[in-house]
Amino acid sequence: MSARDWKELPNRYMLREQDRHGGIPAVEEMPEPLPLVDISRLPAADEAAKLRVALENWGLFLATKHGIETSLLDALLDGGREFFHQLPQMKQEFSHQIGGSQDQPIDWSERVRLAIEPEDERDMSRWPNYPHYFRDVMQEYVCKSKKIRDQVVRAIARLLELEEDHLVSMFTDRAITFAVVNYYPPCPAPDGVFGFRPHSDGRVITILLTDKAIGGLQVCKDGRWWYNVPTKPGCLLIFVGDSLEVISFL
Repeated sequence: MSARDWKELPNRYMLREQDRHGGIPAVEEMPEPLPLVDISRLPAADEAAKLRVALENWGLFLATKHGIETSLLDALLDGGREFFHQLPQMKQEFSHQIGGSQDQPIDWSERVRLAIEPEDERDMSRWPNYPHYFRDVMQEYVCKSKKIRDQVVRAIARLLELEEDHLVSMFTDRAITFAVVNYYPPCPAPDGVFGFRPHSDGRVITILLTDKAIGGLQVCKDGRWWYNVPTKPGCLLIFVGDSLEVISFL
């Protein structure tokens, strides 16, 4: 039986009271709009200033004019939905659930984790082959996302008054990159589960494509409040990861 067919929530998914936001209250809206950064204009001083404010205040921003066509983003979202709407026995080879121990509940989500780089370790047989276009769409998205990554990291280097390629040059051809596709099925008790438990991203940056109509992502600011992160069709959410925060202080 698929999780979306369950009428009651299995105990292994249920949150303990102390897990809920870690005791930090949640609020509905951010106190100010999340900065919208035009990637195509990042060398411009006014756009770089927006990027600085976004990263200093939030560690993330909404990216517009990033060079990925809306049609490609829509195809990727549609492909993910089609894959996760298959019968469980048809997708179990590729998808997996995260978490689960005596002390930690299982996330209420299905997940596909695809190895992207190093390229010689990319095993296409481990990528979903349904729908038929999914692999091609994902490969194109990955290629264009790498260009966005480099543009953003170069812009951050300039903000730090470094040579523009200083941070990019730290990447090697053995750098580890993953694409993760998450699906959150309808839940009979949504207030009692984590779709994705609280965490920080350990990589350099994370580029996130969110569903156009469904929110749910929250970010913790200053260890005091959880804020709902808005979605905006055609935009990407870009987060600074722990690794970039560390190397930017070297």
